Amino acid sequence: MKQKIRFILILFVIVFVSGRYAISSGQKRNYVDFPKVTELVTVTVNQHQLSLKELAFYIYQMEQKLEREAFLYNPKNTGQFWRIQRDGRILRVEAKEAVLELAIHDEIFYRRALEEGLELGEEERQYLENTRRDFWSDLSKETQERLGVSEEVLDASMDKIALAEKYQSLLAKRTGKEFADYSVWGIEYQKLKEQHSYQVANEVWDRVDFGSITVDH
Repeated sequence: MKQKIRFILILFVIVFVSGRYAISSGQKRNYVDFPKVTELVTVTVNQHQLSLKELAFYIYQMEQKLEREAFLYNPKNTGQFWRIQRDGRILRVEAKEAVLELAIHDEIFYRRALEEGLELGEEERQYLENTRRDFWSDLSKETQERLGVSEEVLDASMDKIALAEKYQSLLAKRTGKEFADYSVWGIEYQKLKEQHSYQVANEVWDRVDFGSITVDH
């Protein structure tokens, strides 16, 4: 779980240090009040609907990690980091798209794992519990309220990701590929993704103010 988020952040950092950038404030949208609309369906993957509550864990993880990077960039104005722009692409937008891609990736692998009756082993369950304890020790009550989801929902997301990662590892071994080849932007995953269908409810997702749900600038 942590490896995937870290991999995404590394990509962002590589882009950040290797290009020329401008700062853009972006246009304001009619954003939704996130904790009040978590039941809205955001993306459908192979006929399985994912609402905003299923994306809440990913949103939290990505916002928190990028905010830490933003603090290192400019501790007096972290919002500046979120507005970094390269070739017309704003970092805040890139990160938001990554959240959606992660959710789609894990949904595909999770469903495949269920179809094969895959379960976590004892060591994997222990690792998951350690991850869960770390997560809950970091998540404040105020932040959870801003997400608008229950403990059960967040725990279910962690369970799902753990099983999806196990399937990803199994698939890599079966095909003689590397684990990273089946990560979100891995070449093998991109091939596999073409075999599945997904549809984003842009009328919902476009109105999610990513970067301002669990953090303030």
